[in-house]
Amino acid sequence: MELTITKNEEMARFVKILSIPFDMGITIGKIYPIMHSEPIYVYGSETYVIDDLGRDNRGPFLVMGCKREYYL
Repeated sequence: MELTITKNEEMARFVKILSIPFDMGITIGKIYPIMHSEPIYVYGSETYVIDDLGRDNRGPFLVMGCKREYYL
């Protein structure tokens, strides 16, 4: 599968982790499919990845210092 880099975070289907400030079960340089939770009332859905330990992990999208590249 060929991926195309994008700056549009909302359209992206994959995320590549470029840096993380601390160990959170995510591998730097790895590309993860972007997952979305069911919509929560008026707040919309939450974005997460399934980390290397099999957990739902929102950290790469919430923690300051995580650098990401997005792909379609």
